[in-house]
Amino acid sequence: MARLSQDLRNARRRGLILFGILFAFSACGGDESTTPHDAPKPEGLIYLHRGARLEAPEGTMPCLQATHRQGADGIEIDLRRTLDGVLVNYHDDDTFLHGDGFLPVEAISYAEFRSLDMGAWYGRAFRGAVDVDRKRTRLNS
Repeated sequence: MARLSQDLRNARRRGLILFGILFAFSACGGDESTTPHDAPKPEGLIYLHRGARLEAPEGTMPCLQATHRQGADGIEIDLRRTLDGVLVNYHDDDTFLHGDGFLPVEAISYAEFRSLDMGAWYGRAFRGAVDVDRKRTRLNS
């Protein structure tokens, strides 16, 4: 079990390093854009993947509000099922980001999931943020 946990940590680190490298290279593009600035806005709906997560922790009400302020029509989310069968809006397979190690979401109860602090890692202003607006959330199947 300890070996598996170490392997997961190493995989997560490698992924974060690769992401950082790719992000750094993406900023090295030229000044010219391949899309004209006066191009018309495409028709259709605009959905943000995981919401406006640069402004607020994903899966939280502040994230949903920031997404709305940015003019998006909705958020594409990832659903996970807890041990007791409750669907939750959570991107990762495990609870690593919220300080509880690599507990798989499907291995903890909904009550345990609700006890995780979804906002603390993002900043003090978001400590305890977890609620979502159920009236504005819909499931595409």
